[in-house]
Amino acid sequence: MRSTLMVAGALCVLQEGVAQAQSALQLAPSEEWELGSGAESCWISRRFGEDDKGLFVRVENFGTGSRLRVFMRGKPLPQRDSGILEFQTRYSPNGIANDRLGILNRSGNAPTLTYLEALTQREGTSGTGDPAEDAYAGLEPATNELELIFSRGAPVALQFGSMATPLDRLQECAAGLPAKWGFDIEQQRALSRPAMPIDQGQWIDSGTFPWEYLRNYQSVVVHLRLRVDDQGMPTDCVVQAPQFERAASEIACRSIMASARFEPALDAEGEPVASYFTTSIFYKTKRRNGN
Repeated sequence: MRSTLMVAGALCVLQEGVAQAQSALQLAPSEEWELGSGAESCWISRRFGEDDKGLFVRVENFGTGSRLRVFMRGKPLPQRDSGILEFQTRYSPNGIANDRLGILNRSGNAPTLTYLEALTQREGTSGTGDPAEDAYAGLEPATNELELIFSRGAPVALQFGSMATPLDRLQECAAGLPAKWGFDIEQQRALSRPAMPIDQGQWIDSGTFPWEYLRNYQSVVVHLRLRVDDQGMPTDCVVQAPQFERAASEIACRSIMASARFEPALDAEGEPVASYFTTSIFYKTKRRNGN
């Protein structure tokens, strides 16, 4: 059931001095958070700002415990060529600036940004819940603002308001996804151990990077769900998003099905049972976006 991030391709080194002392563009919400769901994911979405100067935000969950996929579209985002974008996020009130890698693209006449986010606490913090002591890498119920910090151009501050109810609704929806995948919900919730990956770093080789993506300096994040039997063998690979990236999805599934092995999930009595495992693969090129 656990979700992890796998990276294929060359790593980009974050530039120093990403944060700049500029006044942030403040965007208030223009509508309420809306909950949606499909066969493989649940999401909440909301618009900030007015008309064509605003920003659309969608936060998507691919299963309980999985990494979130954040998609944004709007003219306040950097107006540059498509490619890898290095930036920072800061969640208030108890967040600090966190380095992020995203994929910048275009949809119509507006830029889009896709990146992965977490609901977990930053490593090395005390876990007391005291904003003065703890810093969070991702979203959490107390979050009320997200600031996007770019190396060039003004930062953008999204006035989220309390995220407690939207995140509760998102997590509740995601907890019901395994039923759509043919699993017994109560059995999966009561697992004494989820399916545990073995040598996951060996599943994907950098040499499997799709040639058409390298040639076009194109990066993509693929979200996959594996069905794992009671022997720890993957028996199915499902593309959760984005389904339109056919070449990357097919290569990723083929590589993982051939090499992935698990310690099988254990039910409440400690007996091996079939379960699932979600993962995200970030195919990224060496080319940076002039960030």
